[in-house]
Amino acid sequence: MNRLLIFTSVSPSLVAIWEDKTVYEISVSGGKGSKFLSRILSAYPLKYDEVWVGIGPGAFTGTRVGVAYALGLVAGLELDRVYVFDTFDFLYAPFYGKDLQVVIPARRGEVYRALYIGGKKVEEGVYKIDGIKDDVPILSYVKQIAGTVNMLKPSVAHVTAMIEHGLYRSVPPENVKVRYLKPLTEEYKVYGRG
Repeated sequence: MNRLLIFTSVSPSLVAIWEDKTVYEISVSGGKGSKFLSRILSAYPLKYDEVWVGIGPGAFTGTRVGVAYALGLVAGLELDRVYVFDTFDFLYAPFYGKDLQVVIPARRGEVYRALYIGGKKVEEGVYKIDGIKDDVPILSYVKQIAGTVNMLKPSVAHVTAMIEHGLYRSVPPENVKVRYLKPLTEEYKVYGRG
């Protein structure tokens, strides 16, 4: 079975390709993952049986490009399902069962944050950086937040843990939507209807 996973919601981005039992893992830093997606995948021109994609929240353009690319592949391959996963769940997966806050960059001094207690996401939202309290351990992809634990680079280990704990959904391509945690602002509305 050939499987492709695209995760462009945080930096570094991850593209993972399973060609039967061989796994290729490519990560790109600095918000460039979505720009190199075509070049990465042209090096691995397989007929994929499954396409997995991170739907956000996270980097606005990166997430949208990753989702659009995945949906284009699904249409071209005539697949009837897409495997989607939440950014928070993906980053939390290796720590499943622990009480933990997952914090990723947003914009303008804000962060996206999800709180997990006993393996369940109990809260998520947009917060000011200085509003993050350390009463629960923090897994942060934001340098300004002190007291963080094990800031892991997204990898196939995240994928394995995510699958093991069922932190994904299989949906028809027409039901794939990018996740936003706050309404689109005027600066975003120039890219489409908000």
